[in-house]
Amino acid sequence: MWSTQFVVQELWLRSRRCLLSALDDAGLAPGEAAFASYMRDQGALGRSVLARLGPGLGTVEHRYLMSERMAGTANRRFARRLPFGLAFGHECGRYLRQVAGGAAVVPDLAADGAALFNVAASLFDRLTDRASEAAAVKALLPRDRLARLCGDRSEVEALRTELGALAASELRVFGAVIAELFRIAHELRAIRGDPAAWRGFVDDLLGAYDAQLATLQPDLAAPDATAISRAKSVTPFLVTAQLAALGAGTAVDPRGLAEAIGDVFWRVDDLVDLHADARTGQLNSVQLRAAGRTADRAAGHAAGHAAGRAADRAAGHAAGHAAGHAAGHADDVRTAAVAVLRSDGVEAVAAEIVAGITAVAARLAALEAPAAARSALLAWLVMYVVDWIQ
Repeated sequence: MWSTQFVVQELWLRSRRCLLSALDDAGLAPGEAAFASYMRDQGALGRSVLARLGPGLGTVEHRYLMSERMAGTANRRFARRLPFGLAFGHECGRYLRQVAGGAAVVPDLAADGAALFNVAASLFDRLTDRASEAAAVKALLPRDRLARLCGDRSEVEALRTELGALAASELRVFGAVIAELFRIAHELRAIRGDPAAWRGFVDDLLGAYDAQLATLQPDLAAPDATAISRAKSVTPFLVTAQLAALGAGTAVDPRGLAEAIGDVFWRVDDLVDLHADARTGQLNSVQLRAAGRTADRAAGHAAGHAAGRAADRAAGHAAGHAAGHAAGHADDVRTAAVAVLRSDGVEAVAAEIVAGITAVAARLAALEAPAAARSALLAWLVMYVVDWIQ
């Protein structure tokens, strides 16, 4: 029998190999030198955005964000990826505004908001994925507070005041990013003065919040599990599109294009996280579509619970439950990973990613936008697809 570690590592390798091969076969894979140069520029952009926006978070929050305590044991990776997270959101917002038409209301303001939103979404995902932090996040930012922040600018200062009573922490940084995001959003709202554009932003922001929370305790056998997985990845791009629309009098609604981009990154995200999601039981569309996966997982859980009950009788409830849970989880991970490896799910998703990029290119070609803007957005999309699988 293959060990759990072996099959999970094989998932990691196969997912990346298949996607790179699919991009190469389609003529989409960038050259190594071009990719390295592009990402160097993105890192420099992200660092400049961080230098510009970081102090606005607050002295305590900014200092903690830049400290070795931020993100705990994942600090090195977090610090390395933070500039790219900011650049990713910034350029997505900027290019969506450019291809949709209209001059910037305030240069870079909507793009700055999109950069902060991308970091906020990442922190929200990271914090809510940990049971110990999820309750605190939902207490700091329940849905009704998010709605109030959308409705009343004074709520931004109320949030900042509440943050001042918290110890320096990742949670406090998250709250500060949210506060600064809403400061920018309300500034755009006041300048643009378009109630419909603001309502669109509010609706999609609340939708992104709901989509994230829906994945916390997923029913992997539910008929809508794939839709929930997709919504978590796609709705943030709709929010970015709404920020782009707030940033300019757009001639074209950018949401359709943003949704197509979101579909690409949804599949990329699930493909590159396949090995990790197999271990943690997170929603993953590749696993969901693997042949026989649902039945296998149900059988794995049943075996685990049965082992737990048997051990309970032999050694007491607590020890039995732990043993049964561990055995059931290991079997579950192995079963899910093997099911994916025995299916054509990885290859199919890699092909869908390429088809999605092609669909985005077709949408861009149909827009009456400057060729340079269309080319820049498509290059951004391809480069970050490759970046995500590094």
